[in-house]
Amino acid sequence: MGMIDYESFGRDLSALGHELRARTGRADWHHLRLLEWGGRICMLLGLATAWLWPNPLSVFLIAQGMMVRFTIGHHVGHGSYENVPGMPAHYARKVFARGFRRFLDWPEWWNLDDWRYTHNELHHPHTQSPLDADLMGEEVRMHLPMAVRYFLFAFATITWKFTYYAPRMHRERRARDAGLTRSARYEMKSADLLDGGDPIVRQLWLRDYAPYVAVRFALPTLLASLLGPWAAFSMFVNLVFAELLHNAQTFICIRPNHCAGDIPLFGSRYESRTEFFLQSVLGTINYQAGGNVIDMLHGWTNYQIEHHLWPKITLLQYQRARPRVMEICRRHGIPYRVDNVFVRYARTARIFVGLDHSPVIETKTLLKAGTLPEAQVAA
Repeated sequence: MGMIDYESFGRDLSALGHELRARTGRADWHHLRLLEWGGRICMLLGLATAWLWPNPLSVFLIAQGMMVRFTIGHHVGHGSYENVPGMPAHYARKVFARGFRRFLDWPEWWNLDDWRYTHNELHHPHTQSPLDADLMGEEVRMHLPMAVRYFLFAFATITWKFTYYAPRMHRERRARDAGLTRSARYEMKSADLLDGGDPIVRQLWLRDYAPYVAVRFALPTLLASLLGPWAAFSMFVNLVFAELLHNAQTFICIRPNHCAGDIPLFGSRYESRTEFFLQSVLGTINYQAGGNVIDMLHGWTNYQIEHHLWPKITLLQYQRARPRVMEICRRHGIPYRVDNVFVRYARTARIFVGLDHSPVIETKTLLKAGTLPEAQVAA
C-alpha cells in the first residue's frame, strides 16, 4: 500500500461537512417529523394494547416508541436542528427536555445536563482516547469466573441505562461542578448507585429515577387499574419488559460501534482537524443501513462514523453523507468498516469478558509516516 495523503483526506472531509451543513433545510424538518410521528404511533398502539394481556407486540411497539425519543433526544442534544429553518423553539437545546418538557420530549433515567456533559464533552472529543467517558473498564471483573462475566454482560445489556450509565454520568458532572480536574476516566463503583448515605446518590434517585419511574411505570399502571386488576398487571408487565428491551436495543446498537478487538484505542487525544477525522473513522464501525425503518431500529447508530465526524448535522444529512464518506475513505485508502450489529455485539462481549483486547495506536505517528497499522489495512 502506498503513502496516504492525510491532509488531502482531511480537506475532502472538511469540504463535505460544509456542503452537508449548507444543504440543511425544510426537508430535514419534515424528515424529523415523519420519524417523530412514527414513534408516537408505535407508543400509542403499544399502550393501547398493553392492558389486554402481557404480550410481545405491545412490548415491541412501546420499546420502538422509546427508541425514537432516544434517537431524537440524542441528536437534538447535539444541537443538530437549531439551524434548520422553521424549527419550533422547543427543538433548541435550551428548551428541549427542560423542566416539564422532560416528560414530553425525552423521558429518561438521567438529567439532560448530565447527558450533555458526559456525551458531548467527555465522549465525542475523546473517543477511544484515555479520557473517553464511554470506555469500558475491565479490571473489576477479570478475577471472576468466565460464566459470571458473561452473566454480567447480559445483565448490563438489559439494564445499562439505570444500573450504569445514569449514575456514572451523574457522578462525572458532579465532579466537574465541584471543580475537580479530570485526569483519568471515572471507574464507577456499586456505591454510586446504592449508597443511600451519599447525597449524590440520593439526588440521583430523587431527582432523576423517581420522576421517571412515576411517569413511565406508575402512571400508566394506575390508569389501567381503572379497567381492573388484570389490566393493571398486564400494563405493568408490558412496560417493564419494554424497558428491558429498550435497554438491550440501545446497548446492542451503541457499545459495539467502538468496542471490539479490531477497533483501536488511541494513545492520546487528537491535536488537529485531520487527526480528529482519522480517529473518528478508525475508532468507529458502522452497521448496515437501508432506509428510515432499518435506521430507526438501529437508533441511527448505523451512521456512527458520520456522527463522529459531524455530531451536529441532522438525521437526514447522515443518510446523504454515508456514500460520500465511503467514497472519500476508499479513494484515500482509509478503511471504512460496515458490519452486522449482532456480529459486532458478539465481539464486544469478547472484550467485556477479557477474551479480546483493543490495540493501542498513535495517530500522530501515522500522520507523520503517511501509513496505517497492518491490522487497519487488513480491516
